[in-house]
Amino acid sequence: MGGTNAAEDAVPFSPLASHWFRNAVSFRNAVWFRNAVAALLVASGATLAAPSQASTLILSDTSNEAGVPAEWMDAEVTFGVSGSTLTVTLLNTTVSPSGFDVTDLNFNSSGDIDGLDILSATGADGDNLADWGFEGGVSFAPYGVFDWGVFALIQGNHPSHVVPGETQTFTFAIDCDAGATCDDSDFVREFSRFGSPNAQIAALFRNGPDDASARGAFVPEPATAALLFAALGALAYRRRSG
Repeated sequence: MGGTNAAEDAVPFSPLASHWFRNAVSFRNAVWFRNAVAALLVASGATLAAPSQASTLILSDTSNEAGVPAEWMDAEVTFGVSGSTLTVTLLNTTVSPSGFDVTDLNFNSSGDIDGLDILSATGADGDNLADWGFEGGVSFAPYGVFDWGVFALIQGNHPSHVVPGETQTFTFAIDCDAGATCDDSDFVREFSRFGSPNAQIAALFRNGPDDASARGAFVPEPATAALLFAALGALAYRRRSG
């Protein structure tokens, strides 16, 4: 997978946090780790720049096709919440010789989210909402059932497909449970169900080398997932009690 330079992206940690970062085992996304640690430090009262109000997950660390390595299927998916609107931004970071189009994206939400309605879809070709479908309860083997999924309605080659280097942005109206305060953490801490393995996000990558297609997903290691959940929980508590 296309890596992120930790030195370039690092925030100014305390010595203890820097030691924690250097000793993280097999952590494949330095930016994500930085944000998780930042959330924990901020919640504990440490002095650190305020964390972003958006959360980014990185594809892919697993593939359903033996002939298509996970590191060929690169994308960044950012979730941001403002008021009652969720914005999901998909950036296709695949590059030659293994460039792919992305045509499906699946994600999850917490129990605080009672529903989503798609509002807009915008890509390199402008407003392309008519070219995308949206549904809940998406079965996406082998990664199980996801709460939500967007998918290109036209297969083959089409301007609405997210080609290498391009960005596709979706907005959704959030139906937040009464009494809950919904934010980006509600969309990045949950896993799919009944999968092997279960994943936090997954996407379909098409039109690769020799017309290869595969499904890539983000499945954090248990220690990584525990760290993220702790960070997001602390951040959510801080936001909701602030």
